[in-house]
Amino acid sequence: MRNLHNLKPALRRCFGRHIQRLSEEVRIAKEGMDRAQREVERNPMSDVLSRQAGLATESFWTAVRLEEASLRQKSRIQWLNLGDQNTAFFHRSVRSRMSRNSLLSLVDSDGSRVAHDGVLSWQLIIFVTVWDLRFGYRELTPVIDDIVQFRWPEKCCQALQLPISRDEVRRVLFSMDNGKAPGPDGFSLGFFKGTWTVVGEDFCDAVLHFFETCYLPSGVNATAITLIPKRSGAERMEDFRPISCCNVLYKCISKILADRLRVWLPSFISSNQSAFIPGRSIIENILLCQELFGLLIAIGTPLKKGVRQGDPLSPFLFVMMMEVLSCMLNKIPQSFLFHHRCEKVKLNHLTFADDLMIFCAADESSLRLLLIWLLVWVVLGNLPVRYLGLPLLSGRLRSSDCAPLIQRITSRIRSWFAQVLSFAGRLQLIRSVLRSLQVFWASVFVLPTYVHNKVDKILRSYLWRDKEEGRGGVKVAWVEVEAYILKGRSLWEVDSRVGRSWCLRAILRKREKLKHQVRMEVRHGSTCRVWLDPWLQGGPILEQEVSPCISVRDRWVWVLGRQGGFSIASAWEVIRPRGGRVRWTGLLWGGGSISIPFVCGWPLKISWTLEIDYIGGIAQYRCRVFSVRGVWSLAITCSFRVRMGDVWSRVLRIMASSHRIGHWGVELSWICHRGIGKGVRRKLWRVLWCATIYFIWNERNHRLHGGQARDPIVIFHLICTWIRARAGSWREDANLPF
Repeated sequence: MRNLHNLKPALRRCFGRHIQRLSEEVRIAKEGMDRAQREVERNPMSDVLSRQAGLATESFWTAVRLEEASLRQKSRIQWLNLGDQNTAFFHRSVRSRMSRNSLLSLVDSDGSRVAHDGVLSWQLIIFVTVWDLRFGYRELTPVIDDIVQFRWPEKCCQALQLPISRDEVRRVLFSMDNGKAPGPDGFSLGFFKGTWTVVGEDFCDAVLHFFETCYLPSGVNATAITLIPKRSGAERMEDFRPISCCNVLYKCISKILADRLRVWLPSFISSNQSAFIPGRSIIENILLCQELFGLLIAIGTPLKKGVRQGDPLSPFLFVMMMEVLSCMLNKIPQSFLFHHRCEKVKLNHLTFADDLMIFCAADESSLRLLLIWLLVWVVLGNLPVRYLGLPLLSGRLRSSDCAPLIQRITSRIRSWFAQVLSFAGRLQLIRSVLRSLQVFWASVFVLPTYVHNKVDKILRSYLWRDKEEGRGGVKVAWVEVEAYILKGRSLWEVDSRVGRSWCLRAILRKREKLKHQVRMEVRHGSTCRVWLDPWLQGGPILEQEVSPCISVRDRWVWVLGRQGGFSIASAWEVIRPRGGRVRWTGLLWGGGSISIPFVCGWPLKISWTLEIDYIGGIAQYRCRVFSVRGVWSLAITCSFRVRMGDVWSRVLRIMASSHRIGHWGVELSWICHRGIGKGVRRKLWRVLWCATIYFIWNERNHRLHGGQARDPIVIFHLICTWIRARAGSWREDANLPF
């Protein structure tokens, strides 16, 4: 702690002014790069000017990456990757975040607005103090001690007390996300990872010292308390939720304990809870709630509408706390009457984190028993008509019920930050955020075709035209480029005569196609029906005996799943048809990509063609179709080939290759042989290939639309400059020959 404290002033002196002037440095570097490139255009044969332009370009992109990384940390945007220069987006995110986080006034309990800084600070101190007292440590009351009968097994205690190794400390630290908010000391996870060779030994010593002595200095245990609004327009103290931002050393210690505890949680947390427990799915709770809620509507039941953030141990501690409530509800006396749909399984509640659903018969004595337990536990609650973010419905999902889904997607697109993203940024937003909303709904409901089409239309329009709706954009059918991905897990083996649920019937329609992929994995054999169950590959067998295996129980397994577990994704692979694999995909997705050339390389996937006639005044030729293959034909076989063929020839010469340029099939096969695979040399060939195609295409656009022609030497230097700028971010040394 003392070393970190002494390091802060030195870091401020060395980098403080530099970090504050990042935008100015980007502007200066951009001007220098423009000047150097103009000199190259005037004298393209000068190697000195080319090297100077390359260095200026590399300096510019280095400054851009530093500015982008700094703004991304301040904006707290987690879903957008670095590398697409969305600095305008990050600038607006930072300003919006600062405006949203500013707390200028509050309304106190008397209804008076408090705006004076001193009074406002006093109110905050009182609130945080009361919050801290509410959630401090307290001894178990006799009532709770009687309810919670669980005791840690000896094997679990031994596993938790195993010695901590330095490798375990390093593995835990590097498994955490760099973008997490730092604690009061101001040092982030990225700092410790980036300087691990220097601070690694001291960091491990500090962690091991805690586990050996159980002593944690107050500076390590300190937290920065932040108020998070629970809703928009928050103005009262009860509208805010305080969270605590922990130091990295504390996070690492907590995660070590959490990783060890995670293995044993399922053994003592009741099946009513599905949050934070490995192997339990949120989908099961939602489907069960849908069934029970449908019955409540059918019989005419009237309805009306703080843990430490960044602490990996907090979710498990919260689950343990909720387990006390679960034990209370499970120990209700025999006079309690279950809901008649839940009586056989003795189910009276479901929980997912802080979402609680309770089911019981509609009689006074049962409600009174529930009320007694809830008064012990709950201070105030509301009955929602939404559960875990999804509506509770009594019948089939209609298009009108999906209005919240459409509204959430469109509100994201209409927001200011979605309007300043590049093409790659919009694609990342759709993949990481917008499409996941639709997948979450589709994992529970069978969405109407209208809803799927509406969502696809909105996302397609936003991706290609940067707006919610409208005409124009690239004339390519979305179905040609969309990748269907199904995530999540679900139970599929149920009696087809159970209930009349529309949701269940929809799931069972595909069961016949999947049953041949399921077999019984034989263990001790007590539950395996040897004559009827498919315990051997190929289906049921009638004449063989079960192999004696007395230590492990039999179980059903999904043949295509990991360790026999069923997954919707593997089931989808059985149902959907698959096309043949092509070798050249490794050119596009093999790593080391340059943003624009590789994004523009996607027409390889769908053989996209565009009609053109000629480029008048620059080069007289005709070409009926123009595609990636057409780009090559344009550069190699048309009258354009004498000049544009020089570009690829120069690339081959500078890479010391004796290959002679041929037609498209020959070149594609040759570059696949050279560029696909691991190693910096193959990565360089991939980048050169895609960059060459992109700049030939770019030159075609200059000539067709701008009436401008550039010399092949200039184009070649642009390719080299671009690659030099990008190769600086590679982990390995590119050892460029130019």
